[in-house]
Amino acid sequence: MTHKTNSLLHGYIDSEKYSRGLYTPTLITNNPETGSNLKSQLRELLNGCESYWLNVAFLTNSGLAQIRGLLVELDQQNVKGKIIISSYQFFTEPIALENIHKLKNVEVRLSQEINSHAKGYIFKSHGHFDIIVGSSNLTKNALTENNEWNLRISSTIDGSIYEEVFNEFYYTWNKSTELTPDVIRSYNEKYLKSTNIKPTVIDQDVKYSKTISPNSMQKEALQRLNELRRQGESRALIISATGTGKTFLAAFDVQKVKPKKMLFVVHRLSIAKKAMETFQRLIGDKVSFGLYSGGETDTEADYLFSTIQTVSRDTHINNFNPSLFDYIIIDETHRSGAASYQKLINYFKPAFLLGMTATPERTDGYDVFKLFHNNIATEIRLNQAMEEKLLCDFHYYGVSNLNIDDSDNKNLENFTRIDYQWQAKKVLEQAKYFGVDNGNTRGLIFCSSLDHCYGLDHWLSMLGLNVKVIDGNTPQENRDHYFDLLEKEGTEKLDYLISYDVLNEGIDIPKVNQIILIRPTQSAIVFVQQIGRGLRKADNKEFLTIIDFIGNYRNNNFMIPVALFGDKSFNKDRLRKMMVKIDRFTPQNCTINFDRISKQRIFDSIDKARLDSKRLLDNDYQYLKRKLGRPPFMTDFTESGERDPYTYVTYSKSFASYLKKSDPDRVMSITNEQFKVLNYLSTEVNNGKRLTETIILDILLKQESATIAEISKVHTELKISHREEDIKHALHNLNFGFNRNHKVYIKLIDVVNDRIYFTETANEWVKSNREFYEFFEDNIQFGLSLFSSNGNSETIEGFVLHEKYSRKDFCRIANIPNNEESVIYGYKPYMHCIPIFVTLKKDLNISKATQYEDYLISKNELHWMSKHSRNKKSKDIIDFMTNDYNKRPVLLFIQKSKAENDFYFMGKINPRMDIENFRETTIDNKGVVEVNWILQSECPEDLFEYFNANIK
Repeated sequence: MTHKTNSLLHGYIDSEKYSRGLYTPTLITNNPETGSNLKSQLRELLNGCESYWLNVAFLTNSGLAQIRGLLVELDQQNVKGKIIISSYQFFTEPIALENIHKLKNVEVRLSQEINSHAKGYIFKSHGHFDIIVGSSNLTKNALTENNEWNLRISSTIDGSIYEEVFNEFYYTWNKSTELTPDVIRSYNEKYLKSTNIKPTVIDQDVKYSKTISPNSMQKEALQRLNELRRQGESRALIISATGTGKTFLAAFDVQKVKPKKMLFVVHRLSIAKKAMETFQRLIGDKVSFGLYSGGETDTEADYLFSTIQTVSRDTHINNFNPSLFDYIIIDETHRSGAASYQKLINYFKPAFLLGMTATPERTDGYDVFKLFHNNIATEIRLNQAMEEKLLCDFHYYGVSNLNIDDSDNKNLENFTRIDYQWQAKKVLEQAKYFGVDNGNTRGLIFCSSLDHCYGLDHWLSMLGLNVKVIDGNTPQENRDHYFDLLEKEGTEKLDYLISYDVLNEGIDIPKVNQIILIRPTQSAIVFVQQIGRGLRKADNKEFLTIIDFIGNYRNNNFMIPVALFGDKSFNKDRLRKMMVKIDRFTPQNCTINFDRISKQRIFDSIDKARLDSKRLLDNDYQYLKRKLGRPPFMTDFTESGERDPYTYVTYSKSFASYLKKSDPDRVMSITNEQFKVLNYLSTEVNNGKRLTETIILDILLKQESATIAEISKVHTELKISHREEDIKHALHNLNFGFNRNHKVYIKLIDVVNDRIYFTETANEWVKSNREFYEFFEDNIQFGLSLFSSNGNSETIEGFVLHEKYSRKDFCRIANIPNNEESVIYGYKPYMHCIPIFVTLKKDLNISKATQYEDYLISKNELHWMSKHSRNKKSKDIIDFMTNDYNKRPVLLFIQKSKAENDFYFMGKINPRMDIENFRETTIDNKGVVEVNWILQSECPEDLFEYFNANIK
């Protein structure tokens, strides 16, 4: 039975008996619990399709933005598309028509003759057609949030459903009008009349709801603050991304505590004024409010709002009794290492001191956490704030088509020879192309130097834009004036503010709806600060457009996924996974889009980056040590969401061994033999690849002994498939029999009368050496958490589908007595299975005879070549041809290139049987056998795209 037939029978006849596949129908709903929605399905199908046809009644700009990045990418690849949009009820937004009309390889028609209310999406890929029909239009809510039903089905060109769908599509197509600028203008006039829209300006700052209450995250923080005070703590720190309501949170807490006197300290007068307005709005006239800055020096008000520059001066600070204020709040607390802040903190003696910052990470070594007694009331990072809808949606476009006028092209970070005139034209071209949510641009441009700023300023002005540069010498009153002009309407309105680094923090311009980055991403902190300038919500603002000209910056491009996805693990595999599965890690109504050159350069940067240098490891270790107020263990890194602690293992073989040089006082009593054991457990046991050894160690730490049956029971409770031979092999491994290269000459495990114990030596180490016990237990707990992070992923023959494994991992999980990684090469037959390891992107330095043509034909099929000097009579080929695949499965492992080290487990494969297979051919004049393998588990679309990108 063919794969096609199986997949059809699964969907329509018996889902238990037959397997899911290419032609299995799927109901698509927007399910926030699972994260599935129509948007992700459309993006998956657009990604790599050969052509597409869309027919929708309603199109909005925010809906188009959900897939626009992929439409642009397809357009640049000359992929053709046809789109029908209806004028029905004039719901479609004219600006959305303008943006879709910019696509060069897409034919767009407006259905005006018939009241089309269709919602259909068709994609051609790899010789078949995917069709989605249902209830969802191209609007943001219909794609991600509304309760919608859409059915996805597949057909060949010979299928009746293909014929019926395309007949209907072209019936509407032939009765529709080609979309032209004149048609858009005409539609816009009718749209404005029908909806009675008149241009209005709504000032966000005067439009408040009557009742203001804390959101869920603020409620948790308020409870934590209250708990800290009950415990006698007098200081706390709020870590919260820009725009997430830190000031409101502080005001809610002050409202609850009701201090008689309060001081709120900021670094700019404009921020002090806005903070005072927030407190007045929430607290009302129960207390008096006043400013203490510049020309206003109110000392009588109950609640004072001051700038640090003013209140820290001797002539001002001495006007206040040190114990006057019951409650002091310091905004932008990461600045607290400065002399002015230290002076204020040391002078005043409040009952409670609250610090607020978006970026506690410091490069100057100052310990912000210690200042606040390591009491973190809340930590709201950017991605978490996006998921909680505290910030506006964003659509990020990473583009590569901005070149530098630098003939040698060696140092792509070098901006000394920029053709500013040409670059200004390119920047403006892309800014207009990607546009903004409402057609009225209010943008910020971040450059790589001051010269860069002024070069762009001149030529953008020559192109007719109203722009201003803000640098370190721009007076505050000028800055505030420019901020106001950026949010104004009419001829005075600024189009862009241009800056090098002074707009990174401390400004509040909610209406900013476009940010352009023309500088390398050197720091995730700075990246988040800069895009954060545009993430505040505002009336009549639907989303922020971010245009990042990243293509020419190669050395630090790995920082982009670190910043965008908020991942601080510095784990290369995790970064690759995020780049492969972008939509899975992107907030619901946002998109992250890279053109192909940019994406490949990010992958190349990840491959080449030294993410586990001792300097970086030391910095992250010291940061977490400061944050916790104590030395961290591996599990602390995991629980805090900081660096992947396994990078310390890859650097030093174990976390304890890393500390021998970086924090030696922690491991003074650990012996050399104990270090060897910890190294072995870290690299060969508790690495999250197989949990059996970890379970055994965990049980023996909690009780004196165990049986195989008890160990098996724990596996069952954790829903981990296992066999008795797995447990026996794990015991063999725990006695260092699997990989003898570590030269450990003791045993950890004894088996007496079918009961399993620690050996006398291991038991003594655990009970008598506190330091060894701490790292031993920490290593076990880390192993448990590492494996559980895979969730309920599908497991085949002990391997988690689409997770990564080395050849050594295979040997251990497959219960091979000894590590045979050095002799497996591309494949090796065993009695119970045959693993195949495939590297798709061959190293051109290897011999031509081994540059095999291995590639994925589709998500279900692999083209593969045997080892050279083989034909159909070769023993290993005969073994493949006569193998019973039900009893001895072939397991497929794929890596993109050797830079990855490990391989993705792709599941079981069978040779294709409906064509002549096992074909003899040659490579470099040496015989090889070609085989087409069918994957029993379909390769995910994003992984398929990653594998096939730039493979020759």
